[in-house]
Amino acid sequence: MELEKILKSKTSKNLEVNNCGTGGYNSADLLVRLILQIIDTKPNYIVIYHAYNDIKSYLTNNFKSDYSHSRKNLGEMYWKFSIGSKIPDLPLNIFNYFKNKWLPSNHRYSLIDVISKGKFDRKFNFHKGLKTYERNIQSMIDICIKNKIKVVLCTYCFYLHKEIKNNSLHNLYKKIVIEENKVMKKLAKKNKVKLVDCFAKIPREDSNFVDSIHFTPKGMHLLAKNISKAIKI
Repeated sequence: MELEKILKSKTSKNLEVNNCGTGGYNSADLLVRLILQIIDTKPNYIVIYHAYNDIKSYLTNNFKSDYSHSRKNLGEMYWKFSIGSKIPDLPLNIFNYFKNKWLPSNHRYSLIDVISKGKFDRKFNFHKGLKTYERNIQSMIDICIKNKIKVVLCTYCFYLHKEIKNNSLHNLYKKIVIEENKVMKKLAKKNKVKLVDCFAKIPREDSNFVDSIHFTPKGMHLLAKNISKAIKI
């Protein structure tokens, strides 16, 4: 909505901006959605601002490039949500904690955990995963170019705020996001498409972030403003 508002202020054309991302989606999920859904909307531009969500798969043992080593079908675990939805929360935190741990009822907070599998190992070589990430983003670019859709690639923002700056896991995630950003820059150059370096352009300050990766309204405006400069209308 913020990007649409900025673009509409520059033209009298009737235009529409849609957010086709979904919380928790990795690059494989996005690739499938692009092929089966997004492409049918016949967009003029596709902006790819994506990183971070693949990392858990990178760091899960027995790596497979289709991420089947780290994801399972929701249908296998749906019974947990079904049963959990029938058990009310009680004014007893310890009860609610274990109920939601074993029988989650709120998919907003527990879906990713439920569909994840495999042993997470922060020492696992994440470079295998980066190759899959690059392949998936390149496939999206290829599909867009084939369909005469302009592509804008973006680097991803990661903010090590004071509460997590000394946390080794968050520092590892930042390290990997920086490597994903290098992939984005490489693909932009290789495919001769526009790159918006959001990581460099958006100040890593509390006023712009609510956590390490999600934006405040001010941060969202800065993100939209920088992306808008890469779109010709």
